[in-house]
Amino acid sequence: MPTADLVTRRTLLYAVGAGAGAGTLAGCVDQAETDETGTTDDDDDGDTDDGSTDDADPGAEPDADESNADDETTDSTLEPGTQIRFDGQTSGWVGLGPSTIENEENPTLTLEVGETYEIGWTRGNGQAHNIELRDRNDEVVDDYRTDLTDAEEPDDQRLEFEASEELAYYVCDPHAASMRGEIRIDGTEPSADDRGRHDDDSDGGTETGDAFSIDPGTTIVFDGQTAAWEGLEPAVIGGEENPTLALEEGETYRIGWEGSDGLHHNIELWDRDDEVVDDYRTDVTDEPGDDQFLEFEASDELAYYVCAPHAASMRGEILLE
Repeated sequence: MPTADLVTRRTLLYAVGAGAGAGTLAGCVDQAETDETGTTDDDDDGDTDDGSTDDADPGAEPDADESNADDETTDSTLEPGTQIRFDGQTSGWVGLGPSTIENEENPTLTLEVGETYEIGWTRGNGQAHNIELRDRNDEVVDDYRTDLTDAEEPDDQRLEFEASEELAYYVCDPHAASMRGEIRIDGTEPSADDRGRHDDDSDGGTETGDAFSIDPGTTIVFDGQTAAWEGLEPAVIGGEENPTLALEEGETYRIGWEGSDGLHHNIELWDRDDEVVDDYRTDVTDEPGDDQFLEFEASDELAYYVCAPHAASMRGEILLE
């Protein structure tokens, strides 16, 4: 709805509300003059006591406090022209503005089709991030994407866009499993088929007790942090530190890391004696790329995935199913 129409409608509602309020006040004064006890006489007239807060009108609009409370617990449609701002954290996008998404992680954004908005991140954690708008097939829509940067207060990470039915997600490309939020148009929800690709129970694995069962052929991705391996993909391990991986014996997987804290890391697959299995190891580096991924076959020799320079903290267990 155009902003001008919203303003006109609100002005009319305020005028009507003010008139109704004045009429109610006059009725209350007249009643007070005829009732020396100061109580409302509900028996002598057939008029509804609109001035009383005890008798709720089922057709009335909720008061401001109730309306605000409802807005905080539901996905309210954002006003056209809204500037949507995030804090870029590897574990998720944290809302900064508008107030309806403040401190929310990966909040769902409900937009009006055909209207213009601005989205971006103005604060970061020193890791390389960007922001992209994608469709249900995880393809970037109309080249809505920014360049990667590790700036903590970037000024070039904003996109102005028109809301369309193609839009489905806002995403950080390097951390797409954890930094991903949904876009809805006019409050419509995606179908179960559309959502399935990113459900924790269908995207590469499932959580089973203290372990995460990973589907064969899955690429397992971590953020290399000295304190621990932080799960990025598949979605089921997103944000988990040193998650235990349950693999199917004889099946092939791919494991590696991206991002980092600027220190030197690598990844190795060890047995119970802390020996590297079948030379599954990468070179130590502070600039990870495709060379930091290992394709391997799950066997009963495997026990741990480890960063050799930080083996005490960057170590996760591998179980065989």
